[in-house]
Amino acid sequence: MEPLQSRASSQPSATTVNLEQRCSRLTVRKMNTEEARDYLSSIINKNLRVTTTDGRLFWGELKCTDPEQNIVLSHTYEYRPPSDRQRAEAMAKVAGDESVTLDMTSRYVGLVVVPGKYVVKIEVEKFSSQLSQEERTMYLQQGQTGVK
Repeated sequence: MEPLQSRASSQPSATTVNLEQRCSRLTVRKMNTEEARDYLSSIINKNLRVTTTDGRLFWGELKCTDPEQNIVLSHTYEYRPPSDRQRAEAMAKVAGDESVTLDMTSRYVGLVVVPGKYVVKIEVEKFSSQLSQEERTMYLQQGQTGVK
């Protein structure tokens, strides 16, 4: 397993800024303490996808957080992208401009604590029946009809 990489500073990286510029639907707003507590309470026991600085993705049920922004997930699966070596080997097997598709490695890890300092992105899983009309319209306008 590859070690987690720590962030060098609290300033957003160029990747983060570029991602925010490309995602027009990304909404960031400040919440007061009560609003934040209410929001976190509303997503307890919901499935989250948590992406870490080393590229891993954890998919599990939110159980709790703490003041250090650590996230506790239960019934969790870990997904890891292919290593550089695996990518190089796959590219060596194909000719020229052909594309290569590699699967992420997954495993069941159960109850995990994801350290807050390594969290890059958190997504709450929503099914189409849970989306508001505004969210459904947004997905359809962006051509993303494959919403679960």
